[in-house]
Formats: sequence, C-alpha cells, structure tokens
Amino acid sequence: MITVRTVEIKDYEFINKWWLGWGEDHAPKLIDLPNRGLGGVVVEKDGRPIAVNYIYLTNSNMAYLANAISDPAYKNRDRMQIIQTLLDECVRRAEALGCTFIWCTSNERGVIERCKKSGFAVVDQQSIIIKSTK
Repeated sequence: MITVRTVEIKDYEFINKWWLGWGEDHAPKLIDLPNRGLGGVVVEKDGRPIAVNYIYLTNSNMAYLANAISDPAYKNRDRMQIIQTLLDECVRRAEALGCTFIWCTSNERGVIERCKKSGFAVVDQQSIIIKSTK
C-alpha cells in the first residue's frame, strides 16, 4: 500500500543516506529546507520510505517544489508511479495552503514527464516547469 506523510526529523537518517547514495557530497542542511526540514512530504510503500520532496512557501501565493530525492536502491517497476504520487501530493498540499502558482526546475526527463502528468508546463530550455491552478 502506498501512503504519504509529512517529513519527520527521524527521517534524516535515511534521507541523508539517499543523497550520498546518489553520489552527492552531502545532503541539504536542515536550516536550508522549508520549516527547518519538516516542510516536506514522504511517500512510502508498505511502510518503506521511497521518495521525498519539499514545498517551499513564499510570502505570496507561490510555492516552489525542490530537493526531491528517492531511495537509490528502490528499483521496482512502480517507482515512477510512486514519484508521481509524491508530486501530486505536494501539489495538493500547496493548493490547500492557498498557492495558485507552483513551480520547479529540472532537466531530468523523468521529473519533467511526471510534472507534465500533474498539469505543469515546460516554459523554456532550462526546463523551468510551472503550474498555475487558477
């Protein structure tokens, strides 16, 4: 069963390992993440965390989705569907908070395709992806 929940501090044990597992030198610092690291969403399958994304809020009706990361060891066929669920939940939460403009940037083909499925549009060659909900 796939479930979604808010990031908890205890999650940073596996989140930091994921960043290193994908070849990054380090994970983002908690102070650089929304709500000091608690402004993110985790998607799990059968209780196993699979992917995380963060929702940055602004002092306007705009939200920015960033710092998505997934378990590099999870290779099951439903990986893309799980990531789609994560993106859709981030959009749902941003809209519930009153955001009418949601954006993210990526040059990863898989991320771009998931965003398109969520109603985002690619607006330039740097793959800036936007979604206006109104």
